[in-house]
Amino acid sequence: MKRLRKLWFCRYSFGIILGARLGRTCRQQGLGDMQGPALTSNARNSTNLTGKAIRLVTAGIMVTFVWVLALPVHAATPPTAAFVMDAYSGKVLYSRNADDYRYPASLTKIMTLYLLFEGLEAKKFTLRSRITMTPRGASMPPSKLGLRPGQTISVEDAILALVTRSANDVASSMGAFLAGTEDKFAVMMTKKAHALGMSRTTYKNASGLPNSAQKTTARDQATLAKRIREDFPEYYHYFSTKYFVWGKSRIRNHNRLLGEYKGTTGLKTGYTNASGFNLTATVERDNKFLIGVVMGGKKAKLRDAHMIEILDKAFPRAVAAKDGNTLMAATLPPPTPILRPVGLVADEDRSSLLQLASTLQDERDADEENHTNDGLSAKKPKSVEMAALPAATPQSADTPAASAAAPVDSVTAYAVAALRTAEGPVRKAGREIGNFLVAPANAAINPDAAASPLLRTSANDPTRREP
Repeated sequence: MKRLRKLWFCRYSFGIILGARLGRTCRQQGLGDMQGPALTSNARNSTNLTGKAIRLVTAGIMVTFVWVLALPVHAATPPTAAFVMDAYSGKVLYSRNADDYRYPASLTKIMTLYLLFEGLEAKKFTLRSRITMTPRGASMPPSKLGLRPGQTISVEDAILALVTRSANDVASSMGAFLAGTEDKFAVMMTKKAHALGMSRTTYKNASGLPNSAQKTTARDQATLAKRIREDFPEYYHYFSTKYFVWGKSRIRNHNRLLGEYKGTTGLKTGYTNASGFNLTATVERDNKFLIGVVMGGKKAKLRDAHMIEILDKAFPRAVAAKDGNTLMAATLPPPTPILRPVGLVADEDRSSLLQLASTLQDERDADEENHTNDGLSAKKPKSVEMAALPAATPQSADTPAASAAAPVDSVTAYAVAALRTAEGPVRKAGREIGNFLVAPANAAINPDAAASPLLRTSANDPTRREP
């Protein structure tokens, strides 16, 4: 009896696991020296069908087990982290797992661009400077532009490549361009993050490609979004770019909220298997400014839907900017008491200056189109789509109170941005005039500014400057 029980145990356990036929003994299957009574051929035949069925079921279970083990890592990512901040008041309007560590993925590129904007602000290079593709950069996995080592790309095109394509090869080479090597740049990124108050953020590369030590939080990413918007208003419009033309390719921004969710002005998406689907978004409408972060989404559409849901719920509780605190003016330095020259504020002068700004930008575009890049030069889009921004109306000595009600369309806003980022001998005056047109109360123009060559324009030809 004991031997018979051992036989059945062997046949139904070890036999199933190893695929043994039920009509054979363990000894015949090489499973040990246990012996049992020989089974007749009829008995063996009667069990063949059952044995095959059980083996098929067993194989199915094992295949399912292997498939589960092979599922993408994001299927096991922690619950979604989300955060919404009122950028004007600093009030937290929504928070869920906002301080839990997450992998930033391509949200990392926001910090990469922050440090690039710092270099532009410090005049270390210009938008026309060239970034050389490094061997390390060229070896990065997609998304990428596909430049070869030694080829170059302009700083401005590199910005657009990061914003739209989220190009890892360009991000890596940008890090080397700014710090000598990407590893040194990662140290610089982390130091800057901590200086901005992002205490739970560590960067290990410029692109956001997987690294177990590279981590951040939803709250920290909202802090970064707020600072890059405040610190570099003249460059922030790049984040609203919907399309980027590179060679024969028309690259669409991964941020689908642009043009789909009212008031969206940027920022950036990100995805790796480990991070899930990430998104930082800035939305400015009804004189309100919200920053939203969603990290760890299961799908891009679900992430976007979650972002829209929490922003919709947050907007009614957001604080509208005070009079005179316009969306662009809110990011400028504190007001400085000045005596504003009356000659700068008449409507016709304002119109002339905006035409001049547009002309300067067109000339700069033409210059950049003449640059070659070993056959990979790209034509910069003629216009960068921007959200409509309110600006203060011109102010004279008789009307000391500026109004913030006058709307400025995207063309005008871009012209103002061109003035504020003018290069060469007109840079200082151009920036002051641009600031003045945005909000007189925040301008830093002195009474002698009228002597600037930028202002000595002909009444008939506002784009002609005196020598």
